[in-house]
Amino acid sequence: MWRRAGRENGFTLVELIIIILIIGMLSYVTLVGFGNTSKNFKRIGLAKQLISDVRYAQEMAMSYRQPVNVVIDVKHNRYWLQWQNGGYLNKPIGGRTFIAEISKSNFAGVKLTGTGFKNGILTFNASGTPLNGSAPITKTTVLAVIDGRRAVEITPGTGRCFIEGILKVR
Repeated sequence: MWRRAGRENGFTLVELIIIILIIGMLSYVTLVGFGNTSKNFKRIGLAKQLISDVRYAQEMAMSYRQPVNVVIDVKHNRYWLQWQNGGYLNKPIGGRTFIAEISKSNFAGVKLTGTGFKNGILTFNASGTPLNGSAPITKTTVLAVIDGRRAVEITPGTGRCFIEGILKVR
């Protein structure tokens, strides 16, 4: 009755091998991409946490009418908030001393690699103005560089912080 002309329906062995190779290559590219994405999520998370903590420091300076320092310690991969007279601020939740040890946090594996502030110290005066040393900042300044790729920058006057995109590694 009905005759098949040519070959049977289905895939040949060569076609199956090619499909398996393509799936394998796509899986590899996806897994390699996820590894970088995970670290990038940590960089962005640290940047957002730092921005939140800088806002807190500014609010404390204005609320208590006392200068507050945000100290970026690149060498030991940490930052802290302190009153200009030397005492540490307390964390808003838990009341412990405000020192952010990055290597011992959810951001382990990410490093602070630079800052644009003299001695790594951003100061908010009693009115909330950001200072570099004793002078108000006059241009957008890098507060912290994270893994040499992302930067948290702060604007003059308002002290608004934002995350700069991916930086070119030199």
